[in-house]
Amino acid sequence: MKKIAANVISNDTKLDIMLEFEENPHTSSGKAAPMFGVSHSSILRTLKENKMHPYKMIPTQELTEDDFDRRTYFCEEMMAMLDNNVIQLQQVLFSDESTFTLHGQVNRQNCRCSLR
Repeated sequence: MKKIAANVISNDTKLDIMLEFEENPHTSSGKAAPMFGVSHSSILRTLKENKMHPYKMIPTQELTEDDFDRRTYFCEEMMAMLDNNVIQLQQVLFSDESTFTLHGQVNRQNCRCSLR
């Protein structure tokens, strides 16, 4: 397909690009360029102009059925050690804070994004 100059992309083509990424958020911007006959930078520019970003969140961890039991056991053991003065909270290093939900909601401030 013949590539079109960035300043000549029609509004219909821009709308088609936005619809493609809305319907298929996992579409690669590099692979979308030949689909629409425009350059890769034109795809990125069109997305940026319309406040759409080509970055993808890739969750790498999920909760399993036995995770609840493990967390409960850990909390009970820590509480027992605190009650028996085996350890003190000043001896525990909390290196990161993150909130996980069972509904798949992600706190984006604590996430690392993978740029493909």
